Amino acid sequence: SSLEEVVNQSQVVFISVPTPAKKDGAMHLDILESCLEEVSKVSNNKETIFLIRSTVVPGTTNKLSKKFKNLNLVFNPEFLTERNAKLDFINQSRVILGGEKKLTQIVASLYRDRFGESLPIIETSYETAELTKYVCNNYFATKISFLNEMKLISDKVGADWEKVIDGFLRDGRIGHSHADV
Repeated sequence: SSLEEVVNQSQVVFISVPTPAKKDGAMHLDILESCLEEVSKVSNNKETIFLIRSTVVPGTTNKLSKKFKNLNLVFNPEFLTERNAKLDFINQSRVILGGEKKLTQIVASLYRDRFGESLPIIETSYETAELTKYVCNNYFATKISFLNEMKLISDKVGADWEKVIDGFLRDGRIGHSHADV
């Protein structure tokens, strides 16, 4: 299908493009903005909803919605790992939807139809959804950094790192993700 066909014949369009960090730490939004620009040029279906799945700083989707007024934007962060993206999508622990309630309700209905009524769906503002994604990313980065430091200490004091990490991860409050150093 052409871009025009996808944009105008779909109820919901998922937009998942890279937003890498610049050298100064700011988000590189050129790819996302370019994508929205292309979509905006061909969009003539006022009902289509565009889900922005890329990581952005709080306030970004609000600015984009003002720039691309003809597009219905919902921020729907993805919580996928590169190794298990398909499985992670199928087994989502929750769905976060940021945007206008009338739009998030339509998207929530789509997710519930596909994944069942028991899937937790949080409908909120753009900023809250964006910050939720940022909190998750930063928590996991902190966890990895922390465990790397603990591994260095383990090596320095001659501890058995495998037993340290086993004992640490068996604490039910910790969780097993992001534990490889």
